Amino acid sequence: MELSQDVYYRKYDGCVYLRHTGTKKDMLLNESAFDALECISALGSCEKEEMLERLELCRIGTRAQCEQFLRQLEEEGIITEPSVSFSDDSSIRNTVTEACSRSHQIFSFCIELTYRCNERCVHCYIDDADAVSFRRELGLEDYKKLLDDLRAMGCMSVLFTGGEVFLKKDFLPIVRYAVSLGMLVDIYTNGSLMTDEQFDELKELHLNSLSFSLYGGTAAVHDAITGVPGSFERTVRAAMMTRCSGMDTYIKTVVMQENLDDLENLFRLGKRLNITINASYEITDTHAGQSAEKHRLKHTKDYRKAMEIQRRYQPEPPHPYKKRKPQDPVCSAGRCSLAVNPYGDVTACISLPTVLGSIREQSIREIWENVSLDWIKNITFGDVCSECGDCEYSGCCGMCLGAAGLAPDRRPVRPDYPCRIAKAGYQQMMADKTD
Repeated sequence: MELSQDVYYRKYDGCVYLRHTGTKKDMLLNESAFDALECISALGSCEKEEMLERLELCRIGTRAQCEQFLRQLEEEGIITEPSVSFSDDSSIRNTVTEACSRSHQIFSFCIELTYRCNERCVHCYIDDADAVSFRRELGLEDYKKLLDDLRAMGCMSVLFTGGEVFLKKDFLPIVRYAVSLGMLVDIYTNGSLMTDEQFDELKELHLNSLSFSLYGGTAAVHDAITGVPGSFERTVRAAMMTRCSGMDTYIKTVVMQENLDDLENLFRLGKRLNITINASYEITDTHAGQSAEKHRLKHTKDYRKAMEIQRRYQPEPPHPYKKRKPQDPVCSAGRCSLAVNPYGDVTACISLPTVLGSIREQSIREIWENVSLDWIKNITFGDVCSECGDCEYSGCCGMCLGAAGLAPDRRPVRPDYPCRIAKAGYQQMMADKTD
């Protein structure tokens, strides 16, 4: 017996968060379980009797308590492969991120590996100047140091994105190193450059998920958005490969003017492939400040149309509606998460351009502990607008502080389009309840 390679865990503020990437199940355990899991992990593969003896030796509990604990781990597939699947419980992750915010711990970290890309998407926030920058990108040793520090700080979840991650020479060694540290790894890619050999290696790494960027259900629409003929076929092939291999696979799309009329084809494709479509309704301005307004949907009815299509193909159980309060924090950026760009500049989020420091000059721990993040951590819905957090649509609001223009020297300005999205989301929720 041994601890499953699909199991990742960390201790946070009096509890242990455990994620099983094989069953897609989240668990909250009491703090004493951490020492037992560490003990089992250090043992490697061994007989159950040896595990029991080691747990007793480490004073984890009595013989009977250790036997019961191992039996529970076995039933949950933590030390054996499970025979059933479980659904994800997002409330557990919310509990953990809230605990991290209270205790000033990093839970998740976004790593932009490169701004280079083989596609030229019309809505991309990366400007041409970013993609052809003469600044030196971080190398493998830089990322090893960063990941070592993050692991020591208790960070569990790491997202690798770009640009296109497969253009980064050291992409797979970096991912492999993160996994070796027990990091829960998610990857965003268009997948069009992934070779069969790279696919085989990713399959063996027990990743949390892979998400593929697809912007239409037909080649004509997707390829027009990416500017690359044949990109639709290559991305769909990559997503099919990972889905058929059993890896947790998603399609990531952005709903915009250019693909609204093709959106049903995309969700129909997702249903046929048995791949969930994660749709974003927000489009970020470019790093140079070029507005993305021309790509955004113009009216609430357009967002409702998109949401109705999404619900038709991906119905969700009704969720209890919780209205936001004016004093509620807007997002987790800077509270329990950070990001780093390809050149080492650290920000609270990839949508927030304010640089907090550089990992070329300081460790991520020094930046996290010494740079004041009060300007973002203390921002509430009421700060964004006197009406925010108190309107009837607030429970469906996904306000982005980056889109609101937040910076240390000024208060955010409420953009109009998140209100259109929130109103459409509220109307869709009410329609769902009456169906």
